Amino acid sequence: MIYILIPTTKERRSRLDDLLESLRKNDFPHTTCIYENNEGAVKAIHKMMEGINGLMMPLCDDHVLSPDYLEKLCTAYHKVFPDNEGIAQGYNQIQKGRLLQNVLCHSDICKKYFYKGYIHSFVDTEFTEVVKIKGIPYLYVPEAIAEHRHVTNKDRSLMDETYRMAAENLEIDRQLFYKRKAKGFTPLNDEII
Repeated sequence: MIYILIPTTKERRSRLDDLLESLRKNDFPHTTCIYENNEGAVKAIHKMMEGINGLMMPLCDDHVLSPDYLEKLCTAYHKVFPDNEGIAQGYNQIQKGRLLQNVLCHSDICKKYFYKGYIHSFVDTEFTEVVKIKGIPYLYVPEAIAEHRHVTNKDRSLMDETYRMAAENLEIDRQLFYKRKAKGFTPLNDEII
């Protein structure tokens, strides 16, 4: 079984409904955790991770999964990482495996390397770089397909408060990323300053 962690906001309930419907069509054991807030996805994910010890996948509420997504991703993960030592990720049409988003991994990995200081953006960019630096094994599973219904795709009508909040804080998150990158991404979440 895996934990699916979904940060969301009040205005995204219809998007959340689409995601939850796609999860219902996935016949694979999972527990869905939803945290509705207006403080940003990163804080919500960290809040949800507090009580989890096991396989988990943070999942953005603007995704819709194929009916076999969880089965394909988890089967591939368990085959390659029987000791839960790696990270697996399916396909979405924006990142195509280049940036670690919506990854399946053990909660210990996310708790340690998914930096909690970001508001919304660049957390996945740092996570991708830190995973490479630390040599954590990565598996791309392109046959596990998710549709990323993001505003940067073709439909600008998708603009909402969550995207506006991310855009308003983009430069703050960008500056934090470059500051942390210059320091080798330390301290990590479990290190004392």
